[in-house]
Amino acid sequence: MNGSIIVLLDKPKQFKTGMLINVARGYLKMKKKVLYIDLENGEDEIQIRLEQSVAKRTKKEILSGDFDEKTQKTLRKYKRLGAELVVKRFPAFATNAHHIQVYMDFLYREYGIRFDELIIDYAALLGATSGKIDDNDRISDVYVELANLASNPSNNIEHIWTAHHIKRDAHKREESCYEGNDIAKCIDIVRHSQAIFGLNRNDDDLANDVFRMEVVEQRDGKPFGRALFHMDIDRQFAKEFTPSQRRKH
Repeated sequence: MNGSIIVLLDKPKQFKTGMLINVARGYLKMKKKVLYIDLENGEDEIQIRLEQSVAKRTKKEILSGDFDEKTQKTLRKYKRLGAELVVKRFPAFATNAHHIQVYMDFLYREYGIRFDELIIDYAALLGATSGKIDDNDRISDVYVELANLASNPSNNIEHIWTAHHIKRDAHKREESCYEGNDIAKCIDIVRHSQAIFGLNRNDDDLANDVFRMEVVEQRDGKPFGRALFHMDIDRQFAKEFTPSQRRKH
């Protein structure tokens, strides 16, 4: 449904940003306009990782410049078909939903861009316009404010994607499936999100470069299920299994 907040859940320093980049790439292929708000990596880093994913190349190969022409040709093709990707770095905790709205309004006034999808890396690093600073209260308010931003008729955002960490004692469920109570700092995220997916893997998955996206919570869908992805972390590339690959797995 339009305005849905979707959360990727995993341990720190795994592949959450990489998966968000692949979500952005997937939307470009669907001819969507995407705004990627970065709060911890830097615009250059996100752009490089996106180019890696588009070109299926390592960071070293991208930085060599040898694949610039091919990568830019692909990105120009997406743009010609109506897709758009804007990456914007904002300072963590000093930025809130109002600042994002102001930036979106600026891009519309100056360039006529209305975004279909919003990706925030990651929402728990936003400040709340309410001024609350306690983590639980602040993050809860952030999610409410993002939901209001998405549902604003002048924005008409289809989805907001973000990521969040699990609690330390939830690491034991890394090989199976995380639970709603595994969310760190703010359990209210369960109430404010339409879907939460865990990024899980066991030893066999790791040996075969496979990640599982497991349903943790889903308001308007099945309460359980999974998607399987071949993951090439060096190239920041994820490719979903085909039906025959899923059956074999």
